[in-house]
Parts: sequence; C-alpha cells; structure tokens
Amino acid sequence: MLWNAVIRLGFFLLIVNLVYDLKKRIEKEKEFSRSDFLTGIANSRHFSDLLTMELKRLARDSRPFTLTYIDVDNFKSVNDAFGHKAGDALLRLIADTLKRSVREIDAVGRLGGDEFALLLPLTGQEQARFVVERANNALLESVAKGRYDVTFSIGSVTFDSSAASADEAISLADKTMYQAKKNGKNAI
Repeated sequence: MLWNAVIRLGFFLLIVNLVYDLKKRIEKEKEFSRSDFLTGIANSRHFSDLLTMELKRLARDSRPFTLTYIDVDNFKSVNDAFGHKAGDALLRLIADTLKRSVREIDAVGRLGGDEFALLLPLTGQEQARFVVERANNALLESVAKGRYDVTFSIGSVTFDSSAASADEAISLADKTMYQAKKNGKNAI
C-alpha cells in the first residue's frame, strides 16, 4: 500500500515536471516568434500587433501616440565595404541604441532589413519631436563611435484619431520617412 502511494507520488511529480518544462518551452518559442532573430527587438509581426493594440486604445480612450519609421542611409555601403558581419553588428548597435533612447513603455521594432520603428504611446507631436531627436542624436553618436559612415532618415506621424489599420499607420510613417530621404537624407 505504501509502495503504491510512493509510485503515485513519483508519477505525479514526473507529470508536474513535464508540464513545467513544456510551459517553459512554449514561453521560449513565443518569445522567439515575437523577436527579431538578429537584434532581439520586436519583429515586424509583433510590432504590428503592438501597433494594432495602440490603435484600439486610441479609438477607445482618444489618447494620442506617435509612430516613427527609421531607415539607415547608406547601409548597403557598410555591407559592400566591410561584409555582412559588419552590417549585422551595425544593426545590433542601432537596436541597442534605440532601446536605450526610449521609455520602457515604448516599443522598438525591426520592420525588415535596415528599417526600424518606434511606437511611442501617450505621446503627442511636441513630446515625440523631443524623443525622436534624442534617439537620432544617440544613433549618430553610436555609429560615429563605431566608425560607421551612415546616417538616418526618420519619419514620424502622431495619431490623435484612429487610422484604419496598422498597415495604414506604418504606410503613413513610411511616406514621411521617404520625404526626409528625398530632402537629402540624414533628416527627421
């Protein structure tokens, strides 16, 4: 009888341990599915999900937010001159610099290649201007220390009324970034 209880307890502990391990693995996979493999910041899918949540919050509470689109000017020249490892190191440096430049409630994402985005909740146009300029200055300082010959074209859009979708919002921010690029790059 005692032996049966010991066996049942051992079996129960084994099941608990397996469930715990499975839960840890699921959480790890969930994190991998949300993170950019190179930089560790939000990937484009997760960033879009965060943006969708912010659009819903705006529709419900009428609280503004700002979306910023950042493109690395002359990134291809880094890969061409120094190789893809140097390009990857530059992308990681940019991601780390952006994370250090914004608040904890802000989101930093890599939308693809050398394109990054910031989601600044509860941030109107004037406050966003300050945050984006601070982030740009930090980026320029970081790449100068790393001796990378790149700059940044940055476009920001403040939403105080709802956009139709995350894709539409990203498209608007992308268009403002291209205006900065058209005006000679290295501009906000």
